[in-house]
Amino acid sequence: MAHTEQRDEQYVTAAKATLHPLPDFGYHGDKNLFRSWGLLPFTQHRDSHTADRSNYRTILAALQQHAAQDTADRAGEAPDLVEDMRAACWAHGWREHILCRVLIDDTADITIANLTHVFRVAVDIAQRLIEHPILDEDDLGKLESEESWEAFDTAWNGILWIEVSPNFTDEQMKDAVYRELTAAGLPDGFSEQEIVAAVIDWTWNEAWEDYARVYAAQLPLFDVTLTPSPRA
Repeated sequence: MAHTEQRDEQYVTAAKATLHPLPDFGYHGDKNLFRSWGLLPFTQHRDSHTADRSNYRTILAALQQHAAQDTADRAGEAPDLVEDMRAACWAHGWREHILCRVLIDDTADITIANLTHVFRVAVDIAQRLIEHPILDEDDLGKLESEESWEAFDTAWNGILWIEVSPNFTDEQMKDAVYRELTAAGLPDGFSEQEIVAAVIDWTWNEAWEDYARVYAAQLPLFDVTLTPSPRA
């Protein structure tokens, strides 16, 4: 069998599996699910790992881009081929699924000619995930940084600052503390104790530098040399 024919057969097999109704799956949307639309094997939920969330948004963006270029235009209208669906989940609070239009004509047979381009792209992505579990390393790194900052910001806002420092609104201090705590890599989380310790160190060092700037010009008159901050 030629490579193209074999690949077409894989697309058709995947389409049949995608259009096969799932038991106990409740759907109340307006898509003709399991008739012309299918549930793709890409999902994320509240407790998904960062890599899974990165893959999900990378896949969704890619499919939406291909959907906009898809030639399966029905009745001269822009094709409606991909949908991001969120559903309640007893185990994880919520779960998101990607729905995709599989068939161009839901009254015709499941053949390669009747499959939307975007569905075939989805099948290719699923195959690529088997070989490369991370679809976009750059996006993963970006998402890890975003989530690290969000975790830090949440911990920062949870501190009773009146007992620590009156300068907690100083964005320069906040950024400096974050850089200090992530200098060796992104941690799993941030504790109140380590943030407070870093703030105290920053405040001490800033005060010492301010002192040095103010008196540096006068100290030579007294033959005195400033030593580095004892906490630096």
